[in-house]
Amino acid sequence: MIKDLPDYIAEAARTPYIVYNGIEITDYGEGYCNARIKIEDHHKNLHGSVHGGCIFSLADTVAGYTAMTEGTVISTLN
Repeated sequence: MIKDLPDYIAEAARTPYIVYNGIEITDYGEGYCNARIKIEDHHKNLHGSVHGGCIFSLADTVAGYTAMTEGTVISTLN
């Protein structure tokens, strides 16, 4: 358990990959993290739907920050 969690919203807002993909951490606490992406044209595939890589980038970001709320710094895989 971490007594005082870092400001992950501000940290994410300074992380180039997260900013580039338009990911925004909206809420977090011990054991959870919520984030969102405002879908733009560059997030879409040739068929006009959201590209799978965009969805997985969001999931990867949330998984990583959720782990950090438990005091673990990780690289997410698979």
